[in-house]
Amino acid sequence: MESEKNQISEEVKEQVEADSVEFGDVIYVKLRSGSWWPSQVVNEKAILPSLKPSGRRSGDVLVRLYGSHTFMNVNPTKSCSEFETILKNNNGDLRKILQESLEKDLPSSKKKSSSKAKGTPSKKTNSKRKPNKKNEEQTKSKHQKQNKASEDSDLGSPSCRLESPKS
Repeated sequence: MESEKNQISEEVKEQVEADSVEFGDVIYVKLRSGSWWPSQVVNEKAILPSLKPSGRRSGDVLVRLYGSHTFMNVNPTKSCSEFETILKNNNGDLRKILQESLEKDLPSSKKKSSSKAKGTPSKKTNSKRKPNKKNEEQTKSKHQKQNKASEDSDLGSPSCRLESPKS
């Protein structure tokens, strides 16, 4: 009888966790590779069954990873709790976390041992590119503008919260 009460209590707790997020909320999820990436809570009824992942557990919500059409079942409480720890361990630097994820997961960012990098002089010519001060200054200015723009964006403050603001 006592174990039955505990099981019911656990099921209620998991349902409350799933109900604590709303469609459209952004939560950060851990990918299979171990990287963290933003996702958006979506309405399970609006997704074709063929696109839904299997293995949904009680308390999970369906999310779509940003930048893809990939869907995952995620426990929002567990995911947000783990992400808050990761964020604290990285001094609140979301940009660093996402940059590491990109470097780890994007095929174009992985080093290829068999091919040389673009723009690298071949061994035959022994030519060296001379630095162009004008290009260096333009590049530096461009990076400063990009950094300023990204500081102003909403990526600087993750919204891995379990409660949506009430309007």
